[in-house]
Amino acid sequence: MLIVLLVLLAYGSVDNRWYRVVTVHGNSMSPTLWYGDMIVVTPPAAQVEIGSIVVMRVDGALVTHRLIGYDANNRPVTKGDANEAIDIFANPNLRIIGVHRFRLPGFGYPLLFLSNLIKRI
Repeated sequence: MLIVLLVLLAYGSVDNRWYRVVTVHGNSMSPTLWYGDMIVVTPPAAQVEIGSIVVMRVDGALVTHRLIGYDANNRPVTKGDANEAIDIFANPNLRIIGVHRFRLPGFGYPLLFLSNLIKRI
C-alpha cells in the first residue's frame, strides 16, 4: 500500500493531465492549510468557483490561495485565508493551474527537509 501511495505522489509531482501534488510552503492559508501539508489539485474548469482554493503560477512560483472573485478584466482575485489584504501581483498574466481537491497533512515535510538540505550544500 505504501508503494502505491509513493507512486501516486511521485506521478503527481510531474506535469500530467489528471492531477498535481503541491507542497504548501507557508502559512498564509492557515488554518485551512499549513506549512508542510501536501495538497492534490486538478486542472481548473473554464470558470473556477469563487471560494475555491487554487494553485496559481506567478512569476515562475506556485502560490496557493483562495479565489475570492474576479476583477473587471475577468482576472482572478485571490487572498490567503490568514492574510488581511487581497493579493496584488505585479504580473497580470497569473494563471490558475489547479483547484484544491484534498489535503495530506504533513506529507510535504520530507520534501521541504530535502529541499532545504540541498540548498545548504
